[in-house]
Amino acid sequence: MGNFGIARERIRWLTGIVCFILVLFGFRLIDIQAVQAQTYAQRASNEMSRTSIMPAPRGAITDIHGFEFARSVSALNVVVDQTLVKDPDKAAQIAAPILSMSIADVKNQITGTRRWYMVARNVTPARWNALNAAFAKYNQSLPREQMSKRIFGFFAERGYIREYPSGKAVASLVGFVRQSGVGASGIESSMNSIITGTDGKYMYANGYGAQIPGSQQELITAKTGTSVRLTIDRDVQWVASQAILAAVKKSHALSGTVIVMDPKTGAILAHATAPTFDPNNTENVSLAAMRNPSVQDVYEPGSTGKVITLAAGIEEKKISPSTVFTVPYSLRVS
Repeated sequence: MGNFGIARERIRWLTGIVCFILVLFGFRLIDIQAVQAQTYAQRASNEMSRTSIMPAPRGAITDIHGFEFARSVSALNVVVDQTLVKDPDKAAQIAAPILSMSIADVKNQITGTRRWYMVARNVTPARWNALNAAFAKYNQSLPREQMSKRIFGFFAERGYIREYPSGKAVASLVGFVRQSGVGASGIESSMNSIITGTDGKYMYANGYGAQIPGSQQELITAKTGTSVRLTIDRDVQWVASQAILAAVKKSHALSGTVIVMDPKTGAILAHATAPTFDPNNTENVSLAAMRNPSVQDVYEPGSTGKVITLAAGIEEKKISPSTVFTVPYSLRVS
């Protein structure tokens, strides 16, 4: 076989190999674009997008005229994707002073394998911006060989804090909400299942551990909780709260409660206790101060027992509803 024949044979083999490779590429292309197209599309979507909770506001608590005793106000919650935090120690050192938390607490919350974890609730926009600026400054200071240590994975989610415009005047009645968003006392607790809203969900595009602005897409709409209107009149409540506070101070009593009722309808117009607390700031308030004695404590029957005595007297025909009793000013008990 001459040189020409050898060259032709080599070209034939080379052509066959190339054709074989092209056929393999073709089969692989069909597999990716047709057979497993949905699987790969879903994988790509998972890499580029994330889902997050959309908190729902609680319903308001109002007086008989619609004045709000309790309402939800927008705030920011800082959450983290723990899998994106490559240097928890440094991230905690930067975030702790800005969020007014200890380094140990922050590190504990950002270390792990969870894709979503709460770091801090009710953060002001100013603090969130300061946190972002601090991370950006640190990331820019890293040399090229340490770029893998850049800090990513922190997100701001819209949340709500509870605000009580009337403060102490209705604290024992309305109660307050824990940091977790669950009612802890008063109406907030007893009607928690009604007032609590239903959280929604949204999807966003993920870019280097941060949400891409404008990419948010609502998946499940958050539903606001049901508002509750009380029979309480704000003005009467304020007068009652001031009166019981003054009475407790004057008599040096441990506590006092005043309830104002409309005798025609039985509607409660005011319900105040003293001492009380500020529901807008419960950090250092004792559990005893949060109690509502007229609802939570046990009392001797007292005058309420007269109903049974009167009913027994009428049943035995010893007295009638119009019988007048002469009650002595004093009673000696031996």
